[in-house]
Formats: sequence, structure tokens, C-alpha cells
Amino acid sequence: MENVELSALAELSLTLIGFSAIIAIVQGGPIDQWPPRVRNALWLVVTAAFAALVLCFVPMALRGIGIPAHPIGSIILLLYVLFGFGISMKRSHEYSAAGHAPPSKASWILGGSIASSNVAFQILSLLGFGNPEELYNLGIALIIFTAMIPLMVIISMGKAGSDG
Repeated sequence: MENVELSALAELSLTLIGFSAIIAIVQGGPIDQWPPRVRNALWLVVTAAFAALVLCFVPMALRGIGIPAHPIGSIILLLYVLFGFGISMKRSHEYSAAGHAPPSKASWILGGSIASSNVAFQILSLLGFGNPEELYNLGIALIIFTAMIPLMVIISMGKAGSDG
């Protein structure tokens, strides 16, 4: 699974992480004083972008220890998507239970659709349908795209974003 696309996806992941750092600097002040929606969205961006970055190196690491990149890479990606979506659901529930405005239905529908598609693509890859490299790369790209959703929330709120 060594290809130029993984390098480009790794660069995009690093860019998102860097942009998140800029947002944190611009937001200013102690993180516990930020609006909860900004803290939660920034957490989602950074964790998804970091996971995508790590997943870009999985094929190389597997080959380095003599293990074929497929199907292990696809299994790792599939487990991350399932685990990551579950954690996002848990955090969203905690966020709402604490009395904050819940994420919009549109963001849940979009995020759930992307996660479901990613699961389907990785299962198809494991079953021998399609090109495993391309489906793996697509899976990482979908994780990066998912990270951009909360980033748009942060940008739309501005520096003095409210928790409405």
C-alpha cells in the first residue's frame, strides 16, 4: 500500500493539525474557559486528523516487520472507524447531558453516513472487492473529510463563539 496518495493524505492531516493549533492560539485564554462546542469540535478535529496521520504510516510499518499491508491495514482502519464513531457518540451524549446544545442532526447524518460508507468500503476490501490500496486510501480521506466538519463549526463560530 505504498503510494503517493498516502503521502498527500499525511500532509493534509498535518495541515489540519497545524490549522487547529492556529485556531487554539487565536481562541486564546485557558481551554477550560472556551465555549464547550469549540473545545469539543477542536478535540474531534485533532483526534481524527492524528488518527488519519497514523493510518497513513500503518502499511509501511506492517511491511517493515514483514506483514502484508492488506488485510491488516484495512482491519485496523475499520476498527478505528467503529471505535471513533462510538467515542464521538459518547462525547456527544455527555455534551448534551451537561446541558449544552446538542450537535445538529445534519452533522450526525453526515458523520454517520461517512462512517457507514467507510465501514462498507473496508468490508468490501476485506471480502476481495475493489482495489485494497485505493479503498484504504479512500478510508483515510473520509476520516480527514470527517475532521473538516467540526473545523467548519469552529470557523463559523468565530473567536467569541457562543455555545448556542
